[in-house]
Amino acid sequence: MIVKSVLENLEVVGGPRGFLGMPRLTTLPWVAFWVLLAVWLCRNLIYSNFGRGIMAIREDEVAANLTTVDTRRLKLYAFLVSAFLAGVAGGLYAHVLQFINPRSFSILKSTDMLVMVYLAGWAA
Repeated sequence: MIVKSVLENLEVVGGPRGFLGMPRLTTLPWVAFWVLLAVWLCRNLIYSNFGRGIMAIREDEVAANLTTVDTRRLKLYAFLVSAFLAGVAGGLYAHVLQFINPRSFSILKSTDMLVMVYLAGWAA
C-alpha cells in the first residue's frame, strides 16, 4: 500500500492520472513466446541442482540447511526468477490495456492473485 501511495503521487509516471498512451505491443505471438520461455525456464530450474535445492527447502528448510544447501542463496534465486516473470507479466498486461494507473492494483486485485495461487496449489 505504501508503494501504491508513492506511485499515485509521482508525476514521472503520470501521478494519479496514470500512464497514458502506451502502444499496443502485446500480441498473441509475444504472449506465446513468453509463456514458452517461462515454462522452459521453470522446467530447467526444477530439474537442475538449484531446483532440487529449492524443493529441499520447501520440504524442510532446517534439514536442507544441514545438508549443505545454501538456503539464503537459493531463496534469493527463486525470488529473482519469480520477480522477473512477474515483471514480464506486468509489462504484457500494461500493453494490453494501453493504460495503467495505481488504482488498477487495489487490495481486491491482490486478493484475486492470492486466490489464484491458492487454488493452483490446491489443484496440483
